[in-house]
Amino acid sequence: MNFVYKISKLQDRRFIWILMSVIMLSFVAIAYGFFQKYLYMQPCKQCIFIRISMLIIALGGIIAAIKPTDIFLKFCGYILGIGASIAGIIFSTKLNTIKEMIQNNKEIDLSNISGCAVSPAINLNTTSQSSIMPNLFDATGGCGYDSPVVPPDTALSDLQNYFVNLYSDGWYLVPSAKFGSMASCTTFAYSLTIFLLCVMFICYIYTKFKPKMKF
Repeated sequence: MNFVYKISKLQDRRFIWILMSVIMLSFVAIAYGFFQKYLYMQPCKQCIFIRISMLIIALGGIIAAIKPTDIFLKFCGYILGIGASIAGIIFSTKLNTIKEMIQNNKEIDLSNISGCAVSPAINLNTTSQSSIMPNLFDATGGCGYDSPVVPPDTALSDLQNYFVNLYSDGWYLVPSAKFGSMASCTTFAYSLTIFLLCVMFICYIYTKFKPKMKF
């Protein structure tokens, strides 16, 4: 049972919460900077919702990291982290279902599917959005279609051309084997986040109410 107490003490450390935030922010940065801007993959509305949920998880980690021993701040981290992860699984599952339907050559009208219309997921007509990270929350692609869409007359570098061809059949963790779609990978990431947060929370509650037990 010493392991339980070690896990309980772990969630009182700032490092674990910062790590959660850094990982989620890295996912968003890679999706936006590399896949959207560099490889011209157009995000769909569900993709934008997934980004937002990751940013909320990161926010929860930042709040908890302010003072991990503070119960209120810690619980904010747990609530935002677990809640946003559950929402992320819902968005990812919906996106994965649509992608599988497209792969099975089933005709679907994306305009009639809730959350799949091509439009901004969040309407932020601000100077900061247009100058710092334009189109971060703009849904410019259709759900399930995650292949690069290079604008006409765009000159690609050799490296860009390599990755565009690599992901020509869509986003996969292992493109050559078409293994691990984006939606399935995010579902795994959210599920792992929920599992780890729940383990930490359960260990915390256990040690909180049974501090005098000897093992």
